[in-house]
Amino acid sequence: MKIKNVFFGLVIFILGIANMYPGALAQKNEIIRKHLDSIGSAEARSVIKDMTAVGSLRYNVLRSGGTGGDGKVVLASDQSRFLVGMSLGIPLYSGENIVFDGKKQRVNFVNSNVRSYLGDFLYRYPDVISRTLLGGSLTGAWLMYDPGFRNCKIEFDGTKKIDGTEVYAMSVLPKGGSDLEIQIFFDKETYRHVRTTYKRTIGALQGATVDTSSQRRGQRQIMTEDFGDFRNEQGLMLPHSYKIYVLYDGETETKEYEWVMKFNQFLFNQNFEPGIFEIK
Repeated sequence: MKIKNVFFGLVIFILGIANMYPGALAQKNEIIRKHLDSIGSAEARSVIKDMTAVGSLRYNVLRSGGTGGDGKVVLASDQSRFLVGMSLGIPLYSGENIVFDGKKQRVNFVNSNVRSYLGDFLYRYPDVISRTLLGGSLTGAWLMYDPGFRNCKIEFDGTKKIDGTEVYAMSVLPKGGSDLEIQIFFDKETYRHVRTTYKRTIGALQGATVDTSSQRRGQRQIMTEDFGDFRNEQGLMLPHSYKIYVLYDGETETKEYEWVMKFNQFLFNQNFEPGIFEIK
């Protein structure tokens, strides 16, 4: 009798999951469809072959010392490639040069074979670039434009709140696995992409003794992209503010940095010069 009850309970559980899954899948697909429509109509999106965003940059050192400064930023992209260029007048940190040619990527050194903390994060975790997540809808290569999601599985994670605003959350699971936990967030009212988070947690290393092991702590590496100030540019509703935040929380110290960008010029269908995305 007990075995029979367990069997029927298992059947009901499986049927419940089967009934829930199509609804979750439909909701995920609906959110993605509405997100794309929030950028612009299918016709408006289809006529954009390439785009460039130009603006100001403020680099801030939030913890562990260092020098911040002001500069300029440019994002150039077509439907499969992009580059991010940042120019800063800071000694030992002149800026960033990040390129994806559709297959390979490059994150330049900033000084004496050393990358910045942003560059180091992108180099360590190449999925951020290769899955065309970096920059969100500020690039024509944005992950959500690809029907196959760049060989990633997208899972709906329900609703959450960001600064009091309700958002839809989705996980991005690259084929073959990833060292990162990646989530993208869409405003529940407008379906605009407002945030992407990338997290890596490393457990505490074992010490030489029980006492030293208890004193060790794990490490966290986090990168967050925030998008806001959405305005119309040639039929596309694009973010004019963009912030990248990087946290390195190690055993002995915590380091925090942010790159705050404001875009004031958008150019479309410029027919880029050959080699602009070339990686040598």
